[in-house]
Amino acid sequence: MNLMAVSLATVIVVLIAVKIKELDSGYGIVLSIAGCVMLMYFVVSRFRLIASYIDRLTAYVSVNISYIDVILKMIGIAYICRFSSDICKDAGCNAMASQVEMAGKITLILLSMPILMGVIDLVVTIVEG
Repeated sequence: MNLMAVSLATVIVVLIAVKIKELDSGYGIVLSIAGCVMLMYFVVSRFRLIASYIDRLTAYVSVNISYIDVILKMIGIAYICRFSSDICKDAGCNAMASQVEMAGKITLILLSMPILMGVIDLVVTIVEG
């Protein structure tokens, strides 16, 4: 499925969801979630392509694979938190959406700490001599 087909399907789902929400908001939310799941499937299906490019990149450049692993985890966490937050906002639960976003930010900070400490150690080693 290419991006144009996904975009067109998304616009159609949104238009139908808006019309259904006028009649019954419960069904509109369910349709919105179904559209989000469709989009998530599209993104996840593209992950194999991204992984193959990362494998090729690590073959050319000697990069510690743990750094790339952390970056991919961070991208996944950010995407999942945004997805969950947007669903909460669509359902009218803005406070829950904010909490999901906050939990994601804290998780990202915790996940990045080992890399930050490695950079700091490297800088200290270079400065000391």
